Amino acid sequence: MEPKVFDDGAFTIDKGNWGYQSFDREGNKLILSLSEWECEFWSRRYLKAQQDGEWPEESRVMNDGKVGGKL
Repeated sequence: MEPKVFDDGAFTIDKGNWGYQSFDREGNKLILSLSEWECEFWSRRYLKAQQDGEWPEESRVMNDGKVGGKL
């Protein structure tokens, strides 16, 4: 499947093994989703919020999947 280009190249969506992945103009990963519709919807929302200054450039990771402590 050829990647789909949206909004004059603002972002693209490509289907991979784990679902649909969107990328910005520079090729940075944006959104990973199981459906193409959700990937497009949230990519648009993310880029709009970033453009309006509502989303920080650097986001922090809330859960990284590491288990602390001794086992």
